[in-house]
Amino acid sequence: MPDGEYRASEVNQRFCRLTTKVAPALTSVLAEHLDDNLSEMLPHLYFGDVSRWFIDQTTAHGPSTEAARLLDLLETSYPTADEDVQNLIDVSFVEMVQDEPKVVALFGPNLLSRVDPEFLPS
Repeated sequence: MPDGEYRASEVNQRFCRLTTKVAPALTSVLAEHLDDNLSEMLPHLYFGDVSRWFIDQTTAHGPSTEAARLLDLLETSYPTADEDVQNLIDVSFVEMVQDEPKVVALFGPNLLSRVDPEFLPS
């Protein structure tokens, strides 16, 4: 790989693709991401899109079925996930949504433990 070129870890790429299996609505989000990035998977950027989709799916009327399944995937995967996947979830999901109280209220204990304390209710 040439200097300065980044190649996302295979495990992160697989995890990103897994999100579309539990939440098929993310298939179009992933397709747009790939179109925008010359068919290259950039997991942290994709998860930024996933985070925005998740906020849209949960803040108006509570979580959609697909958003609930995605949250379950993140919550249950976190404790045993590869370090790269944990970092992906921490940095590009939890940190992106933690300032949304309605979203954080849906978190289970694994994701809740990753929220910056300043965003937790007192």
